[in-house]
Amino acid sequence: RASPPEGIGAEAAQLPRLSRAGCRDAGRPLLRGRLARVGGCGASRARTIAKGEAMGEQTALRSPVLSDAERLRAVRRLLRTRAPEGLDRLTGLAAKLLRAPRSQVSLIADTQHIASAVGLADEAPAPSPAAESLCTVTVELGGPLAVADATLDDRVSSLPPVTTGGVRAYLGVPLVDRTGLVLGALCVYDEVVRTWTAVDVEILSELAASVVAELELIAVTAELSSGAAHVQLAMSAAGAGAFQWYFDSNRLTFDDRLVELFGYTRANFVEEVGSFQRRIHPDDLERTNALLLAAIERGGDLTLDYRIVRPDRSV
Repeated sequence: RASPPEGIGAEAAQLPRLSRAGCRDAGRPLLRGRLARVGGCGASRARTIAKGEAMGEQTALRSPVLSDAERLRAVRRLLRTRAPEGLDRLTGLAAKLLRAPRSQVSLIADTQHIASAVGLADEAPAPSPAAESLCTVTVELGGPLAVADATLDDRVSSLPPVTTGGVRAYLGVPLVDRTGLVLGALCVYDEVVRTWTAVDVEILSELAASVVAELELIAVTAELSSGAAHVQLAMSAAGAGAFQWYFDSNRLTFDDRLVELFGYTRANFVEEVGSFQRRIHPDDLERTNALLLAAIERGGDLTLDYRIVRPDRSV
């Protein structure tokens, strides 16, 4: 059983010991055989090489926290994106500030996905069973998990990363989004026994907040890019174009399709409302201007039907 981190106090020592159902039964492991070490604090996969088989419950996400549908949707939203260098810098900073050889950002859904890692032999570790990860215990706990000697801590001692020797000391903090959902964990770990201090927990918690912000930025940017691409594709298929009119400066911009429709080129198109009005058929100009002004005053949607007279006099 691990000692509480120095400076954290008795409250941390009383953190609940979470049951890892399916890992032990009356002191006997339910998975028999040798364990192949792959790497990562939760990426070591238990493989039955000798006789014996794993109980199906071992990988089931039965915890109310882990199986929460809203939490799983939030995690899967982040899994659709690719982490940029900014996230790797935060992961590396965690290892550097806490003087740990390895660190990682884990997102816990039905499986564990390592979004960023430092110190792993495999730069892009494959998803691994969530039930085998120390970060899953951190998610279930909903607070910092500080383990000085994982082989003596009932919460994690039976997990493959510990039994294979990949993790001896572990410190993880949950990644909590703005709605309070725990998405995963930021962790640092070592292969030797180590006592974590209250300052270590504080530093990692501060970095975790930045990791969550970075993950959200990545997801929002990807969604906006995808949405803009879909709109552009739909408009291209319909032969339509787009414009923006800045009322404060009277600046008007056309996309390439509208520039072509109005008979301009990028070289001779002037970004002003006059460029629009000069191409409107004289019989439609007064009505079009009146409808535009009315829409500006009241707000809302605007639908216009008008004819364009191109430079070659075609309509």
